[in-house]
Amino acid sequence: MSGVHNVLNSLAVIAIISALSTYQIKFLSSIASLNQHLQNFEGVSRRFERIGTVRGCHIYDDYAHYPTEI
Repeated sequence: MSGVHNVLNSLAVIAIISALSTYQIKFLSSIASLNQHLQNFEGVSRRFERIGTVRGCHIYDDYAHYPTEI
């Protein structure tokens, strides 16, 4: 998972978990679960998806769908 936007979204989730957790043990358990999910997150199809390399340059597909095109 790359990109500053994804990092900021992940930090926002951590802040929300922190704000909603009333016990430290529950907070740590939630953070551990989030860590596992973030490590396994593969992203969304065609959003900053690396499709190849040409002469050392990486080629990405970064198509953002409009709701009417889905």
